[in-house]
Amino acid sequence: TTLLEICMMNSRHTYARERESETVRMDTLRRVADSIERIVLGDASSSSASTSFALPRTDVHVVSEAIRLYGETMRAHENGRASDEDVRAARFRMVWALAHAEEKRYNARAVQILTACEEAEGEEAWKEAFGESATRRDGYFLSACAKFHVKDFEGARESAFAALREDPECRQAAALREAAENALMRDGLIGAGALAATGLAVIGAAALASKR
Repeated sequence: TTLLEICMMNSRHTYARERESETVRMDTLRRVADSIERIVLGDASSSSASTSFALPRTDVHVVSEAIRLYGETMRAHENGRASDEDVRAARFRMVWALAHAEEKRYNARAVQILTACEEAEGEEAWKEAFGESATRRDGYFLSACAKFHVKDFEGARESAFAALREDPECRQAAALREAAENALMRDGLIGAGALAATGLAVIGAAALASKR
């Protein structure tokens, strides 16, 4: 065996080890990215794939009744016969009915009401609008529902993600996020690869860091 052959054999072995090491490193990074996604979104994101998705809907009579009761509560409040919390609770019931309405004009009205709270900072805006029991998760999820019904699937996806950030175990928000993404893919507005952008970004950043 010549010196040249020995050098070539060593070179091939070194290259093979480097390739194997790179494969192991990328597999590890992918597992890390998957773990991060599960931490951010919770187990709900994976379990929702096997769960059928259906949002409740409210007909015009339910919506009209919710609006009427809210108006009555507001008048009672003006006359001192209803508390601030009564008004907030009635407002929440009305917005819930609007968000789940079968008619898009009502959904659009829910989006308008909820967007003002989404744009506000902190939990207090939600409680001021909808009562002490209201949470940011509830508001974001209602907003996602309303946007989904008016076919603003990108907006629905963003609001569902916001709800999941507040409560990673919210299965309804995870299912709604998935439904919005499926609608976006169906309409050709987003590619399947873009849906994994967070995980891919983690892999890419980690891969670059490992080469430095």
